[in-house]
Amino acid sequence: MKMIMKNYMLKLLLPLLFVLAATQGKAQYDNAIGLRLWYYPGITFKHHISEPAALEFILDTRRGAFNLTGLYEHHFPLGPENLNLYVGGGAHVGYYRYNDNNKYWGEYNGGAYLGVDGIVGLEYTFEAAPINLSLDWKPAFDLLGYRHFWGDGGALSVRYAF
Repeated sequence: MKMIMKNYMLKLLLPLLFVLAATQGKAQYDNAIGLRLWYYPGITFKHHISEPAALEFILDTRRGAFNLTGLYEHHFPLGPENLNLYVGGGAHVGYYRYNDNNKYWGEYNGGAYLGVDGIVGLEYTFEAAPINLSLDWKPAFDLLGYRHFWGDGGALSVRYAF
């Protein structure tokens, strides 16, 4: 099942990435910090390193674990001003402390883990107020430690843009 999901995602995302690579995005802010809400609540910080490119750092709690993620994201403008599509990838490192009541980690007895992440999302930055909203999907694969695919990493982020 995991292999089918990976193949389907690659077939869906690769053509999209090639089409989007021909366009350039424009940031409406340099930095933004705020909350990431949904399955894995946390803190998010985004820093634009160029017109279309940004680095995002996320500190969250994934099902009882602490997780730090670093992502490179490329932004593409959409029809309405201040609305962008972004895609990217990166890596995460985390630590899980074993808990008998946590069914999500299976037989993993706790410890550190390391993996890779992808991200695709939409964001909107208000002109009248320094608020940035984004809605994304961030699948992750744990490669070292607990080896697992996490497909439920979506979130709504609310950030203060400066």
